[in-house]
Amino acid sequence: MSDPDIAFLWRLLVEALTALAADPAEQCAWSDRYGVPPDELALGFDDAYRLVPQLAAAGRLDADAVAELRALDALFTGLTDEGDPARWAVAALADDPAWARARAVSRRLLVEWVGDRRPPMPVIRVIR
Repeated sequence: MSDPDIAFLWRLLVEALTALAADPAEQCAWSDRYGVPPDELALGFDDAYRLVPQLAAAGRLDADAVAELRALDALFTGLTDEGDPARWAVAALADDPAWARARAVSRRLLVEWVGDRRPPMPVIRVIR
């Protein structure tokens, strides 16, 4: 895979983690702005998580980062398996401990990768 392709995949992962790392109020505003439910935060991560093997093979992710991303994936799998719709509601972003853990892991990885600067929330573009 070429460097531009890896750069694009890297950006997708950083954007997904940026959305997960945001404060609950920012996540709620993002959800409202685009008219999407909070599960889109997890689905965005799921899409990016599928890129982890390629990013690791390209040397963009070390074993510790891969392990943290795997744990984040397991957290969302657990939420899904529970089948409790309240855990996917807007209110859960601020109140649910699982969302707080997702924020903590995402923030830790972002600080390691991009420093203390906070990338902007991703923009959703719909092409019709």
